[in-house]
Amino acid sequence: MQILLVYGTNEGHTQKIAAFVAEHLARRGHQVTTAGASDAGIPPDPRTFDAVLIAASVHLGRYQAAVIEFVSNHRAAIGAFRYGSYGLLTRCAMKYIAYRKGAPTDTHHDYELTDWEDVARFADTFAPTEAVTRASDRETAPQLSMPE
Repeated sequence: MQILLVYGTNEGHTQKIAAFVAEHLARRGHQVTTAGASDAGIPPDPRTFDAVLIAASVHLGRYQAAVIEFVSNHRAAIGAFRYGSYGLLTRCAMKYIAYRKGAPTDTHHDYELTDWEDVARFADTFAPTEAVTRASDRETAPQLSMPE
């Protein structure tokens, strides 16, 4: 399957997740093209792909402008785009959610809470394995590593 993965990122974490998903899908036989929505070049036309994934972080209740523009320009090719607005109280809301989930609430520090195994399961659900790997390839192929 030919997959286009377009991402938007502010601090680089969504790019890290996009790279992980792209590598994960490629190891399962898919051809993945990854493009930053705000990179200098224009992302490829999604109509030339079998599937499209959009990855974006939310800051102050909004996605990156480049992601919104990409989705708006290609709405017919990729389907619906729904998002909510959290308003200016996002930090307080996120702190409350973290508190309720038992996660760290000190807003003076950043925390890596990504469940990489869950991201891999999502990728598998989105695009199941397409190509069968030969036994000889499995013996020499590097293992997919979870980011730190």
